[in-house]
Amino acid sequence: MSLRTKINGFTAWVNFRLQSYDHLLNNVIMDLLKGTNLKMLIQSLTGVDNKKLKSFDGLTQQQKVSRMEWVIGELKENDIIPVDVFVDCRLFAMRHAEHVFDLLWRLVCHDIWFTWERLEYLLHKDDKVLTEVPFEWIPKLRPEKSAKKKKAKVTKSLLSGFGSGAVISESLPSSPEPEAVSATPSLPYTPFPGDNYCKKFKPKNKMWPRPDAEDAVLEMINAQLQTSREGRKLHVQTLDDLVDSRVLCALVNCFAPGTFTTEVMLNDRWTINLALRTYEKIMRINTPLDSQDLVEVNLIIV
Repeated sequence: MSLRTKINGFTAWVNFRLQSYDHLLNNVIMDLLKGTNLKMLIQSLTGVDNKKLKSFDGLTQQQKVSRMEWVIGELKENDIIPVDVFVDCRLFAMRHAEHVFDLLWRLVCHDIWFTWERLEYLLHKDDKVLTEVPFEWIPKLRPEKSAKKKKAKVTKSLLSGFGSGAVISESLPSSPEPEAVSATPSLPYTPFPGDNYCKKFKPKNKMWPRPDAEDAVLEMINAQLQTSREGRKLHVQTLDDLVDSRVLCALVNCFAPGTFTTEVMLNDRWTINLALRTYEKIMRINTPLDSQDLVEVNLIIV
């Protein structure tokens, strides 16, 4: 797969995640470490507003490496990537394509499994059930921890009655002031309210072991195809099948029935591009992907 295709695929995914933050990348390799793009991408995954992590503009190379170490630590702490994963922060900060793509692919896999766990809920036919919990893949912002105030001990001075020397305040750092008991105790932080409700529709025997990313994608595609008339006639066995314009048009029809008449559409690049642009309009996104990228079919691009 060409470098251009990888850049287009990952750029499209990052822009989709940053859409709610009004950030837009043209090239993920060149733009990810500009401004607050990386900060907002990590926040969209963890729900943590890291005050230490700010703009990458104007930083030295060593400072960028240090911030990348913070980023990796935060991703591991929030179970976005496994704790035993090694990321070369120095090469990532140098925009080494292989290392940038490797980390981004792990983040994409997190999103694939996140959606796969909720697949049965998202395809539920009962509208009341489907609207019970709005689907969100960006966690609620984690509330900041309130700092405890130190208790000051007031003692009587031997100079009592002689002006300002009457009272002496002594700080007792070892005796923090007890937190005030609230009449309405705050609920524990939940990144995705209603998450357990969404997951309960997946059969327990399918929850573990979790499939690899490619099998999860194929399962979701075939499950979605079963929701349309044209899709029921199709079955995607490998990612190569996505080059068939009938599959793409059937997927679009799952979201907007009747958009394409697959029986009369030619199986060519023009139809593939039309299906991709139509899907973007439905999802209200813009991507640099086109038929040339899809012909170099790869799990990353899908």
